Amino acid sequence: MGSGGRSYLVDTLCVLFGIGTWVVVNGLWVELPLLVQAMPEGWSLPSYLTIAIQLANIAPLLYTLLHSVYPQQFTETRVIYAVISFGLIANGFLIFYWDRTGVFLGANRSTALLGNTNLF
Repeated sequence: MGSGGRSYLVDTLCVLFGIGTWVVVNGLWVELPLLVQAMPEGWSLPSYLTIAIQLANIAPLLYTLLHSVYPQQFTETRVIYAVISFGLIANGFLIFYWDRTGVFLGANRSTALLGNTNLF
């Protein structure tokens, strides 16, 4: 137990939770030179990834809205478990399907990579 009743374990776990996504996204950027060679977007892929990652910033706004309308259903604990679960599932899908493509807006796109990137 820290000073003022704070738990250093809880503080450490909060920090680890917060940097988890940061580590995954930076790992993705490290792999970009290999990814652009394999994906149909080529060097446009970093731009698409940036947009996909920034779309995730809508989640805190959505949580705030849903928590104000449905406070019993959208508690912090449930949302944290959902975020961790979606992140694990998305990373699991990336292991096996990162190179899968599909037609989107009339062009061949890295649908699995971009879709799962947005989920973690």
